[in-house]
Amino acid sequence: MKEIVNQTTTPPPPGFVYTDSRTGIVHKDLSLNAIYPKVAKSWEANGVEFPDNWKAVVVHEMCEQNPHIECREIGEPERHMTLDDVYRFANSVKKWAEGGMQFVSKEEAEKRAAICAKCHDNKPVGICWGCHSALKWVGERVGWPDTSRDSELQGCTRCGCILRLKVHLPLEAIDNTGIQYPDHCWQKA
Repeated sequence: MKEIVNQTTTPPPPGFVYTDSRTGIVHKDLSLNAIYPKVAKSWEANGVEFPDNWKAVVVHEMCEQNPHIECREIGEPERHMTLDDVYRFANSVKKWAEGGMQFVSKEEAEKRAAICAKCHDNKPVGICWGCHSALKWVGERVGWPDTSRDSELQGCTRCGCILRLKVHLPLEAIDNTGIQYPDHCWQKA
């Protein structure tokens, strides 16, 4: 059973969207709590029986239907950034800048994104506001390329990186000090 990581913040457009598998009705809103009464009203009108945990069922189905909503399995521990993560991030940015701020080819980024999209370590990761601001600042200046798999890429629970960005960096710019990657990973040395 899945849960939404942050239920109080509206996800990227189109926001909270739930296509009811019982009635076929699509419910949309900027607030998760506004979805529940809409679903309840449509179920009552259509004679749908409410399971005991009906709100959890709605959230789970919403997570399954919407890759733009950050979800995780109930009880799954959330990965938080550590000082080691911040150090590796800063060192990678430094190495990348010293290397001329180059990206790998579109083909290479697509190969990497395909591997990451299927990886069990591809899950939401918390990112500190400082790193988020730094990534936004850099992205506004150099423009991050994209891949066809960006909507499937989240974060790497091994290193804490945002995968839709990391897949574009040359290996020599990435600081992977102390990280153990699975054998299928493109970063495995």
